[in-house]
Amino acid sequence: MKRSIYCSEPIEKLLSQYDPGDDGEPMRSTSGAINTAVDRYLEVVRRSMPTFQLNEWGLIFESLNGVWMQEGAGMIEGSLKLGISDSISLDRLDQKWEIDGDALLAKLQALTYCQQVAIIDAAERFWAQPNRGSTLREEIALVVEERCIED
Repeated sequence: MKRSIYCSEPIEKLLSQYDPGDDGEPMRSTSGAINTAVDRYLEVVRRSMPTFQLNEWGLIFESLNGVWMQEGAGMIEGSLKLGISDSISLDRLDQKWEIDGDALLAKLQALTYCQQVAIIDAAERFWAQPNRGSTLREEIALVVEERCIED
């Protein structure tokens, strides 16, 4: 599918790393470089997706509803746990979702950066789904592999 895109700073940085060779031609096409980077990103997200109980996913996704994390990938580290901690302490989402909030926060604290990115990516895709499943498990399984949902 052909689309027109705006190349922001991260894309320009990526493309500049494929400087032209001696013949003046880029080492890789613009589309090729972007497609390869996105393919790798999606695989990193898939491999890094942590496992949580169904209700923990529900709390995480509710907590991240409407949270803007589009800019500044370097700012993700730790902000996921802080935002969810606020949702637990201020909005009592742990009670709503019937989970141990402290245990969830401990799990979040132990996550790698890639796992935090995977969760944020899944939450954004969860809220972007126009036609979700009929059960919470089906809705979550649309953006998180079944292996990442504990019973």
